[in-house]
Amino acid sequence: MADPETAVPRSPDGQGGVQVIARVGQVLRVLDGETQGLSLAQLADRVGLPRSTAHRIVTALVSEGLIATASPAGRVRIGPEFARLASSSQADLWKEAEPFMRRIFDEIGETVDCSVGHPGPGGPEHRAQARGDHRLRDGGHRMHPRAR
Repeated sequence: MADPETAVPRSPDGQGGVQVIARVGQVLRVLDGETQGLSLAQLADRVGLPRSTAHRIVTALVSEGLIATASPAGRVRIGPEFARLASSSQADLWKEAEPFMRRIFDEIGETVDCSVGHPGPGGPEHRAQARGDHRLRDGGHRMHPRAR
């Protein structure tokens, strides 16, 4: 959850479209980690905007799916479209992680598994696979669900 005492980075005063983009960034950063969402008043206060300005920004972001309603009382949180866009950028993560995974595999000769989020059918998972029949185990030495 975002710390209310931590100041949200403010962009210098700008004009027109550039200023609204900076404000959208501030709104999204404030909502980061707020799984229960924030009320419009909380959001406006944390970003330092008049409530009417925050309302216009929130309304536009909701219409794009970047922010979603989190409660009947009107609290808002990061929306599904934002999550989808963010997850699509994880593809490059594997390019950076793979050399480290290969080095570990080369040293220990065991399967190295790297997952992001909650792996499932079609979920984001990459593996440096050991040869032979190996069962994957987590730190508690239980059989990993993918190894069944």
